[in-house]
Amino acid sequence: MEPADTNAAYAEGYAHGSILLLAMRQGGDMPERVRTIHARYLAQVQVSEPTETETAYVGGFRDAVSDNLPCPPHVTPEAPPQRHAA
Repeated sequence: MEPADTNAAYAEGYAHGSILLLAMRQGGDMPERVRTIHARYLAQVQVSEPTETETAYVGGFRDAVSDNLPCPPHVTPEAPPQRHAA
């Protein structure tokens, strides 16, 4: 497998993941293109022995989605009052 093929598959997966995430955020009916992207991702996830390019595509897809998920605010609990030794 050529590294360029693996890199291209990763980039394509990342782009497709971003497209799907954006479509999901917009809500409503997904266009045919987005449904096709989703179906391709699901098909590649179910492959029992994926090739390097299939693995790269799925990795790119997952990275795109995980990079763009909204993060909950970090709530810092109040520090307990300090006790001073007598």
